[in-house]
Amino acid sequence: MYSEKVRIYPTKSQKKTLDNILYKCKELYNYLLDSQYDYYEFTKKSVKRFDYEQFSKKFDVEGIPGHVRQNVCFRAYVSVRRFLDGISKHPKYKNFHNYRSITFPEVRKNSSCNIEFNSKIFD
Repeated sequence: MYSEKVRIYPTKSQKKTLDNILYKCKELYNYLLDSQYDYYEFTKKSVKRFDYEQFSKKFDVEGIPGHVRQNVCFRAYVSVRRFLDGISKHPKYKNFHNYRSITFPEVRKNSSCNIEFNSKIFD
């Protein structure tokens, strides 16, 4: 797998769009954790990864690209699994300042996701 660390220099409108996506991702992450806690209290079972996708469809995800939504679901799933397996502490709800990264796994040349920024690539 090939990855790059990129620093972006968005315009004001791009920054506003990214902040909106980050805010909605944070809200989705917190909603998924809350759904997991409610489901566990009711059934005493943990939620499977597929169920996170189903929970996320009930949430207003308009404005979040599909692959970003799937990544948020995966993050929530992994954090809960690590807690249930005894590897890490109880997952915390995120505020806007603690949820500052998103993953665009499909962004590459000739991709259907067209995001263009003035950027510099770091090693």
